[in-house]
This record gives sequence, structure tokens and C-alpha cells, in this order.
Amino acid sequence: MDDINPDQLPELRAPLLRYTWLQHFLGAAVGWYIAFPLLGVWRFLMWMLAEHGLVPTLCVVPVAYLFYGIQLCLAIIITKWVLLQRMSPGTYRLGSFFHIRWWFVDRLVSYATPLFLDQLRGTPWINVFFFCMGANISLNSYINTADITGYDLVEVQEHCIVLRNAGLHAHSLDDGDLVLGPINVGRGSYIGPKSLVLPDTMVNEGSIIRPMTVVREVVIEGIVEGSPARPVQSDEPNHELERGYFGSFMLMFIQPIFMMVAPALSALATYPAVLLISALSKEINFFPIDGRGPEIKDLDASFISVSMLSLWGPFPFHAVFVLIVEELDVVVEVADFFISRAANVYGIFGVIWMIVIAYFVYSLCLMLATAIVKWVFLSTPFLPRAYTVNVSNPIEFFLFVRKWTQEKVMTWVWYRSVQVFLGSEVSSTWLRICGARIGFRTVLAKVEPVTEPEMLSVGRDCHFGDGCMAIGAMVLPGGDIYEDDIVME
Repeated sequence: MDDINPDQLPELRAPLLRYTWLQHFLGAAVGWYIAFPLLGVWRFLMWMLAEHGLVPTLCVVPVAYLFYGIQLCLAIIITKWVLLQRMSPGTYRLGSFFHIRWWFVDRLVSYATPLFLDQLRGTPWINVFFFCMGANISLNSYINTADITGYDLVEVQEHCIVLRNAGLHAHSLDDGDLVLGPINVGRGSYIGPKSLVLPDTMVNEGSIIRPMTVVREVVIEGIVEGSPARPVQSDEPNHELERGYFGSFMLMFIQPIFMMVAPALSALATYPAVLLISALSKEINFFPIDGRGPEIKDLDASFISVSMLSLWGPFPFHAVFVLIVEELDVVVEVADFFISRAANVYGIFGVIWMIVIAYFVYSLCLMLATAIVKWVFLSTPFLPRAYTVNVSNPIEFFLFVRKWTQEKVMTWVWYRSVQVFLGSEVSSTWLRICGARIGFRTVLAKVEPVTEPEMLSVGRDCHFGDGCMAIGAMVLPGGDIYEDDIVME
């Protein structure tokens, strides 16, 4: 084998191994940082529990989640301005002080996306959040993604459409350097799902970037597609989004109310799980009888903790840590009975199986409750379907909010329950209950959330690979919603 010429290798200008320990520490610190706003919410819920009892407190959990999200966003915004201030285009060495600060803020936003920012996608509040982070994003543009970086260098003008999982990345990593460059999306432009816009890109007014297109260091004019992007000769019209400021302001007040539907389902789904564990505990004498035991109020406090933690989905352990620190005496006492003493009698694996059974019941209840809410309120057959995101009249407004709520609820249950069962018949069965037509022995691997299952028709012995998206309804240029069946035989 010929020797490798070092001149052919990119020069690594930053000795990254020197900073590995620091990034490891900061990566762990991100979790505690994300969970820290939970403290005030937890204190409020414990006060509600003491003053008003279990049921009213459980009803307030979704509102508490909303306030947690607000605190989390404010903390991230303040951190960004303290650490980075206003970013400028340039080249920065990996491992430099600026890169470490930029990386920390980027990790905060990445962690916050499945926790809360995903619930803001498709609302004017996601525009407000990134505007506060430094991006120049018009309030009456439709932004259905939270994948935006290099905030100060991103500009999205009026009446634009940026769809699900599209990325506006004003950064890239080249030859061991962090490169920041501007992104300008002109008025009335359209960026399709899973497209990627990279630094030093200008999207001229009225341009269309079709789905799964990658553009970088170019000026986009007309219609482009592919990776790298290529011009397309097409008569496809692009009418700009006709959403006005009045419609955007109305959505800012209405959508947060419907944003609490999914957290409410998740909190309520914990109730049967807790009842089952309580019944099993009594049946098999899970608590050793020694004349002592946790008080009812302590068990209620633990139940509220479980209800809250069920809202966090992918990252609950940081919240668990904060709750244990905040209410150490109560949590340790209950944990002592549930784990330490019970483990002495039934073994630690007996305790683990109790937790597994509780999660199974919670997941089952959440999936069934979501299916009921979907069919009764969100996909009622005798009501018309959403056909635009312009919300220029009350009917359009109502239909769009209902469509958006279905997307949020389906995404929520996907990440907090269905994702665990991907690749099994459980996820396929649940999608069938929600309206999908899926043949037997069809495998859904790690796919993106299916938000319109009634549009999905898959034959037998099919396979959806990792990262696939099944989009039955897509926003077209101009704001109209196009729906059609997804057929795979």
C-alpha cells in the first residue's frame, strides 16, 4: 500500500482532544440546564396538591408544562445573548473559545426541540423564538421546523413557507473550521420538507426549493431540486402565502390552548398505570408490613411526579434528578419503600418488572386515548378537511388549527410511546386503529412520525427504513394543503 501523503489530508487546525473533557462536561451540564426551569413548576404543583388535592393538580399539569416551556425558551435566549451576543460571518477554529460557546447553545436548542420546540412548529411562536435568538424572521411566514442555526445570520422575509424537517443552517464544518455565513430567504419563497439550506445562500423572491434539496453558496432563482440543487424547467406557479398579521396574532392566542391537548393525554395516561401498580402492590404485599409506610400525600406527590415526567419523553432523567434534589425527603422515603425494601423481598428484577409493566400500561393508555381523540375531535369524517394555511377567514382558521393539533398530538405520542415499539407489530396495529391500511408482516423501522395515518396504505411484507417520512398532506407553494394517499405495495 502506498504511503499517504500528509498534504492530501485536510489540516486539522484545532487539537480537539484537548477540549474533549470540557465538551463532555458541558454536554452533561446541558441536561441539568434544561431541567432547571422545572423547579418552579414543581413547587407550584406541590402547593396545588396540598391545597386542592390530586385531581385538580393533575388537571393543571398541562398548563405547568406550558409554563416550563416558556421558562426554558427564555433561559436559552438569555444564554445565547450572554455567550454569543450577535454572531458575524467568519471562520472559527474548532475547539476555540467561540466554537465551544456556539456548540453549547446549539446543544441547548437541540435538547429543547423534542421537549418543547416541536410543539411550537407551525405556530407564530416559533418565529418569535428564533427572532429573539437573533434571526430576522417575519411573523406572517409559516415556519414548520425548529432546525435553524447561526441565528443572527438567518433572514426569512414575509409570506414564506418553510416545511417540516427543513434546515436553515448558517454554519458548516470545513477542514477543521467552523464556517458561518448568511442565509437570505426572499419574500414568498418556498422550502420543502427535509431540504437543507447552507451558508452563503440567497433565495430570491418567489423561488421554490423542492423537498430533499441541498443548496449552498448559490443564488436561487426559480425552481430547484436535487443534491446539489439543479434548476428545473417547470410551469409550476408560486403564489406567496396570503397570511396576514391579524391571522398570525389570532393563532398566537389560540394555538397555545390546543398545544396542551397532547400533554393532557400524556398526564392522564399515567393514572391507570399508577392504579395498576397500587393494586399489584396490595395484592402481592409489595410493601413489607412493618407498621410503617408512605403516607397518601407522599404517594400522590409521586404520582404527580410521574405525570410530569411522562411529558418529557426522550429526556426524563435530568428532570428526575432535579425532582429528587428538590423534594429529597419525600422522594427518598417513597423510593425506599418501592425499591430498597421491596427489592430485599422480591429482588431488584421484581422491582424492574413492576416499572416495565407500569410503562406498558401507560403507553397503551396513551396510544388508545390518542386514537379516540383523533377520531372524535380531529379527523371527524363528516367535517371538511383543512385545505390551506392562509387562515384568511374563520372556516380556514378552524380547519387549520384542527389539522395542526392532529399533527402535534400524533408527533407527541410517537416520540413518547410509539417509538419504543417501532419494528414490532404494536406500532403497525396502533396505526391501523388510527386509520392506516397496513398489511401483515410489514415492518416500520425508525421512521419519522406519521401524522396522517388515514392516508397510508401499505401492502404485506413491506419495510420502511430508518429516516423515512410518510407525508399524506403537504403544504404547497401559496399555502394550499394537498392531500393524497401514500400507497406502497
